[in-house]
Amino acid sequence: MLVIEKMRLNLPAGFEGRVEHISRLVARELGGMSFNEARHITGLSVPPIHIHQTFTDERVARRVALAIHNQIEKPER
Repeated sequence: MLVIEKMRLNLPAGFEGRVEHISRLVARELGGMSFNEARHITGLSVPPIHIHQTFTDERVARRVALAIHNQIEKPER
């Protein structure tokens, strides 16, 4: 199970009206993913992700969630 206490999602200009919905979708996407082990993470920074304004909120959320999942499961050392 993944618990997110706080998420700050920075999206490009033009996404201001969509950020809250996308954030909820990211949380939902992450909730459906499996993680290898339990851990407590106080902060996580994900590299920039290519998105376009024509992408649906679901597509943007999926990309963000995958980037977060990859960062948690395979952090750079």
